[in-house]
Amino acid sequence: MSSSDSKSCGDLKTEWPELVGQTIEAATKKINADRPDLKVEPLPVGTIILAVEVPDRVILWVDTVAEYYYFELLDCIFVSFVVNMSSSDSKSSDAAKTEWPELLCKTIKEAKETIKSERPDLEIDVVTVGTMVTQEFNEKRVRIWVDKVAEVPRIG
Repeated sequence: MSSSDSKSCGDLKTEWPELVGQTIEAATKKINADRPDLKVEPLPVGTIILAVEVPDRVILWVDTVAEYYYFELLDCIFVSFVVNMSSSDSKSSDAAKTEWPELLCKTIKEAKETIKSERPDLEIDVVTVGTMVTQEFNEKRVRIWVDKVAEVPRIG
C-alpha cells in the first residue's frame, strides 16, 4: 500500500481522507461504492455520540453551511409571507433579521456566532442536509443546514 492510499483492513477500506471538503452526497456515493456493506451517517461536528465503535458505520462529520438551495423552502416562503402581511414598518431598518445568506459556506461555529450576535432570541438547530424535520413554522428557530465533510470518515 502506498503512502497516498487510505488505511485498509486486508483489502477493505476503513477511512477516506480524500473526502474531506466533499458534499455529503458525493462522500456517501464514494463510501457506498467502496464499501456497500457500511451505513453512512452524516452528523454535524460537535454532535455527542456514544463512545462505542460500530463496525458497520461510517460517520461523516460535517461543518459547512449548505448552499442556499438546501434551505427549507416552506419556512422561507412562510417567513416571506409573514413579513409581507405585517405592518408596513416591518421593512424598516429596525426589523429583525430573518435570514443570513452571507453565512453560506461558513463553518457551524461562525454561523452560530453571527446569528446569536444578531438575534440572541433565536434557538439554533444544526441539521445535516437530507435529515427529515418537522415543517411547522417557529419564529424563534433558525435551522443551519450543513453538507460538507469536515473530518476524515472512518469506520467505527
